[in-house]
Amino acid sequence: LYGIGSRVILSLSDGSKQMAEIHAGSGYLSQSSPTLFFGLGQKGRASSIQVIWPDGETITYPISDYRTHHLISQPEPDSTHSEIHIR
Repeated sequence: LYGIGSRVILSLSDGSKQMAEIHAGSGYLSQSSPTLFFGLGQKGRASSIQVIWPDGETITYPISDYRTHHLISQPEPDSTHSEIHIR
C-alpha cells in the first residue's frame, strides 16, 4: 500500500540520478507522505523513473513530460494495490 518500502531512482538527461525511498514513518505516532518530490534544478530534464518494489520487482518507466505529477501503480495479480505519487 502506497508503495511503502519501494525505492525510486530518477534518471536525468545529463546522466545523473536521484534516489528516494518510501517509508511508513520515522517516529512515534508519525506518518511519512506517500508522495515523493524530486528537484531538477538547472540539470535539465528527467528521462526515466525506475521503481524497485518491496517484492524485488523492478520496472522502468520513460518520462515524456517531467513537469507533471506521476502516479505509478505496481501491476499485481492479486487484490492488493501499491502506488507511488511523484511530483
